[in-house]
Amino acid sequence: MRVDCVILAAGLSSRMGRNKMLLEVGGKTVIERCIDTFYESCSRIIVVTGKYHEDIKKCLIRYSKVHLEYNSDYPQGMFSSVKTGIRDVESERFFLTPGDYPLLKADTINQMIDKNGQFVVPVYHGQQGHPILLDKLFIPVILDSTLTSLRDCLESSSPEKQELYVDDNGIITDMDTIEEYMAILKRFR
Repeated sequence: MRVDCVILAAGLSSRMGRNKMLLEVGGKTVIERCIDTFYESCSRIIVVTGKYHEDIKKCLIRYSKVHLEYNSDYPQGMFSSVKTGIRDVESERFFLTPGDYPLLKADTINQMIDKNGQFVVPVYHGQQGHPILLDKLFIPVILDSTLTSLRDCLESSSPEKQELYVDDNGIITDMDTIEEYMAILKRFR
């Protein structure tokens, strides 16, 4: 079964003070690390960009599976990027994740794909994380939603969420500040 992945990379990086997607972790950018995690398991990877579209485009030119989607409404927030990205999904199921999760393990992605369910969420030590895996049936639900967040949209549509317990703290490790970035660098070493 084909699975697509939507990676959200349209944020302003305001708390970081610079484009966090292009910061390096272990010789690759944060966005490349995220893409690499999904690359072998997914048919297509849709990266949603915003303010930093041109910079991200230059960085990802070598990835043949990557399709860029520019979200002109990026100042409206993450849910606008979700809607932009899922319009390009072609597969039966798709991952959805913010791009600032550079420590995700590819094994977690494969475990999630193997789990049957319309809505799969990874859990590490009782805490839900990213990515989530959704059936394409949710695409019209999300696109037609008048709510302002994906969480509210999914909760209101009452999907049957299946949790998958994983040994991967990368699912809960994102980076919004320079301190979080420095902690990730330390852990990566």
